[in-house]
Amino acid sequence: MCKFNKIESKKLYECYLIALQDVNSSLQLEYQIPVFYDLRIDRNNICHYTDQNDQLYNEKLSLLLDRIKNIPSNVKTKIDRNYKTLLNNVEKHIKMAVPKTIVPTQQAIDEADDFWDD
Repeated sequence: MCKFNKIESKKLYECYLIALQDVNSSLQLEYQIPVFYDLRIDRNNICHYTDQNDQLYNEKLSLLLDRIKNIPSNVKTKIDRNYKTLLNNVEKHIKMAVPKTIVPTQQAIDEADDFWDD
């Protein structure tokens, strides 16, 4: 893998971890899924993809669920290696937390894209 791809992969990996920690923060998943505690400690409590006070919270969670389903294999492998079961468990909890009727607005899509593209 060339250096550029490694940098892009690392950045994308960090984005997933931040977004997953935001979900942990709002849904308090570390009490049900202990690996979230490790993630929180590693992330030093830094969260900024979304939080429950965000008016676009459910829409951004819905968008995150789509991203998790389409996560690049090299990023998924790294997350699975460092935080076993994290992705599978968070996907289940997001599905339970977000109403099925949620359709992300263009504003939510734009804000989420800004996060991932930063």
